Amino acid sequence: MDDLDGKSAKELADILKTAHRKLREECLTEDAASVWSVHLRDTESHHRYASAMHALATRHWDTSNSPKAGASSRITWTHAASTEYFEGGGLQRAREKENRKVQFLMPHLLAGVESSTQGVSSTTSEKLRVLDVGSCYNPFARYSEWDVTAVDLHPATQDVLQCDFLNLNLDAECSTAASEGTKEPADSNIETQAVVLDKSSTIENSSCVPFRIPTNLRANYFDIVIFCLLLEYIPSAEQRFKCCQNATKLLRPEGILIIITPDSKYEGHNNFLYKAWQAALAGLGLTRVKYEKKEHFHGMVFRKGLHKEVWQADSMRLLDEIKQKKMTAQASKDTKLTRRSRQMMTVDINSLCSALIIPQDLHFQKDDNSSPQELSKTAKRPVDHSEDFREVKKSKIPEQ
Repeated sequence: MDDLDGKSAKELADILKTAHRKLREECLTEDAASVWSVHLRDTESHHRYASAMHALATRHWDTSNSPKAGASSRITWTHAASTEYFEGGGLQRAREKENRKVQFLMPHLLAGVESSTQGVSSTTSEKLRVLDVGSCYNPFARYSEWDVTAVDLHPATQDVLQCDFLNLNLDAECSTAASEGTKEPADSNIETQAVVLDKSSTIENSSCVPFRIPTNLRANYFDIVIFCLLLEYIPSAEQRFKCCQNATKLLRPEGILIIITPDSKYEGHNNFLYKAWQAALAGLGLTRVKYEKKEHFHGMVFRKGLHKEVWQADSMRLLDEIKQKKMTAQASKDTKLTRRSRQMMTVDINSLCSALIIPQDLHFQKDDNSSPQELSKTAKRPVDHSEDFREVKKSKIPEQ
């Protein structure tokens, strides 16, 4: 393993982009589950990726002299979004919105709303239970009001548990007490076994580093699940959706899933894809309560609703809107369709119910006169990954 100490931010980011690209390209010709299974055994690749991510984050993103340290940091944005939801009235507004949805779509359920609002207290002095997935080095440990469980496929520090979130064991037996608000000591939310990795697969310079592997994570337990720069690492759209399914099972009613995904394009450039995310996650009972486009990332907060069937109905409404826009684009006689309109025509709308497509999944021919049929053939070709960690190409490396 070569030394990463002297590598620039761009070189470190290139290691991450190469890993993402390799997995996506393999999924073009092989089954995604098989690709992931093979990847799980590639400990050398895991180590290199974790080392690069740790170095890039701690040396360039999370330093006090970083050009983007502060309000636009992915870490501070996540914490601020959580505070706004739990302490700034966001939870109450979300409850009121859900009540209106129930009254409009399924009024027969309205009688159960009052008795169901026991998921998360809007004014609690207890620590919030946080699951940070793809944590790398546990950056959220800095917040004393959070009880953080950090997991990663290959941890960079010893306070992070080793976990393959795609193939997760859920402890349903423990879910009832957790969903009813029973608080237990820190770390009781998981069962773990101690594992010592050999020197070739560890981050530290010591001869061996002990990692704990969670054998179970409790369903309906966590107040917050965080996907910070996680989904871009997952190679297929269906596997990304599965990650969100797992997160939904782990969240308590009214808990939130916070997603940070990189994108250096202008605000509306990829709106179609993130609208599709909103529809897909609504089918899981998750409703988007906050969205913000920062310079280099999208920040999204999704709440686990009290009435899943209501949000599933809303999901169908959102999908119908997308289908209508696609039909309008297809019927347009304008020969200069926007890139987003062309993008929309390459996607099978019905598949959006069980997939999270990211910009790097799609590819377009440069010929503006390409037909929708031709474009659909290119949708799975290897793509330009310049949007991943794009800011690291600048002379001053801002925070994602």
